[in-house]
Amino acid sequence: DWMARILVVDDEEKIRAIIKKYAEFEGHEIQEAKDGMEAVQLCRRDYQKYHWLIGMEQRNVSGMLRILGGDPEGKVRRLLDFTPSPRDIADPWYTGDFNRTYDDILEGCQGLLDYLLEEEAPLSRN
Repeated sequence: DWMARILVVDDEEKIRAIIKKYAEFEGHEIQEAKDGMEAVQLCRRDYQKYHWLIGMEQRNVSGMLRILGGDPEGKVRRLLDFTPSPRDIADPWYTGDFNRTYDDILEGCQGLLDYLLEEEAPLSRN
């Protein structure tokens, strides 16, 4: 079985917890970072360790790219970039609607896992 290693960066613990639970259930390894400072330590040292480094919004991605000095392998993305409707996760602090945030996260997790399943087939043949 193919397992992806994924770094998830977001300041909201509940958001990270939902993504972690969903992905781990499917057999993937998730590392969390609550903010840019925590991600700095992980990214600088472990960039090659992860298949994906995922932020919830463009601000997270921009911060990771700044810290990394770029993304030569195209591994830094927003969660919803794995869906047909790429966008930022709705931030419940601004929208006041955690249900919308949950729906966005679920959509992103499903898109990511679908993508990983598509990637698994070619990798398992090698």
